[in-house]
Amino acid sequence: AKYRQVTGIIQFDLTDPWPAVTWSVLDYWRKPKSAYESLRRSMQPVLPNFQFPKRIKPHRVTPIFFQVVNDLEAIYPATTCAWNLSNETGILASATFKVDIPADSISVKKKIKFPGLEPGSYKLNVNLDSGTTRLGQNQYEFVVD
Repeated sequence: AKYRQVTGIIQFDLTDPWPAVTWSVLDYWRKPKSAYESLRRSMQPVLPNFQFPKRIKPHRVTPIFFQVVNDLEAIYPATTCAWNLSNETGILASATFKVDIPADSISVKKKIKFPGLEPGSYKLNVNLDSGTTRLGQNQYEFVVD
């Protein structure tokens, strides 16, 4: 929804003004709290983004959609996207593909099919690289039940 619904965002409470439990992402001593990494990752200028269905059903191949949100004026043609899906036993699936990232926009949506998964907890890691430069990375944790 780039430029259609939300045109800006600001973190409500960045740092604690005194030692306290608050909504901030940095404590009074400027040490990152657990939410800091999620905020940092979601605010990347080049954000690899997977869109999941509301529920992933066990043992069924699940279509997932991938797009890149680019807030920069730079164009990144033939950028390498590498993802892997894992659980506590190790990596279950992985793939690498190319994606063209236009300037200040959202890339074309790409459909990816995950294998049928057993009930349990999973982690999806994705890296976006242009040559030797890491443009963005993201991580998702989800449960199949």
